[in-house]
Amino acid sequence: GVHRRPADRIRMGMGIMKAFNPEWSGDHTYNRKKQTLTLRGANLNCIGYEGQTFLKFIHLSSLDISETGLLELHDIRGLSVEQLDIRGLPVKNIVVLRHIPDLRTVIVLKGQFNQNELELLGRYATVIEYIEP
Repeated sequence: GVHRRPADRIRMGMGIMKAFNPEWSGDHTYNRKKQTLTLRGANLNCIGYEGQTFLKFIHLSSLDISETGLLELHDIRGLSVEQLDIRGLPVKNIVVLRHIPDLRTVIVLKGQFNQNELELLGRYATVIEYIEP
């Protein structure tokens, strides 16, 4: 098939996300060797549909969505990622992270979540708290 290569899958995923986020610039950086994907842009509000992510079938070691307009993480089923950077995102439904079986590390800002939320996050992954620069 034509969509076997990770780069093709990324391109396809970006195309779908652009269709669902028409105001989004499409700003992203993909490192094939490190398997990292960084998404940027306040107009990126949707990374999936009906619970499923558009980034399905792409295994990533790291996904950084910290500087996006995402308000919730409910459309992440099917995401295959080991490290997730959600610094500064106003997300509250962190229970959905249990749907990312490969998740090892979540990066957040210090003070972004309260103690109960951090303990809940800690059930699914190691939490790294950054202090804002």
